[in-house]
Amino acid sequence: MRLKVLIKSIIIAIIFVAVSCDRENKFPDTGKITIDNVKHGDCKNTSNTRSAEAEEIHFIAVSATRLKVVHRNVVFNCCPKSLIVECEADGNTINIVEREEESACNCICPYDLEFVINSLRERTYTIKIKGYKPFDIKFNKSTNVIIYPEKE
Repeated sequence: MRLKVLIKSIIIAIIFVAVSCDRENKFPDTGKITIDNVKHGDCKNTSNTRSAEAEEIHFIAVSATRLKVVHRNVVFNCCPKSLIVECEADGNTINIVEREEESACNCICPYDLEFVINSLRERTYTIKIKGYKPFDIKFNKSTNVIIYPEKE
């Protein structure tokens, strides 16, 4: 009698573990990415940049799971206090919001903004930066690509 109860308990435990593992693996990285090393340069003016210099985003793998993003000539308020980057994943889509901490002045200028996205896997991601049309990036340990983003 005790043997039957023990066998049933083991079978139930195995089924529970199998079902739990299956659920965990359906969406293994949704929302778990992080960003760090957010940096930005000073407001550029016509004395230190060409006025027609294109906006570009450079994606560079710094490891098998980390991607450095350098957004050159992105336009913000000329007195932002600081520039902030927020980032989250939804499956293979990475949603990014770049914003000013505050808009203290009535002027705009281009900045260079950079940050690192962590906990990525080797795959193709759709990048959605607020205010721009989405685009795809194939991420692996040798990613090195420049995108010229289009405004929405």
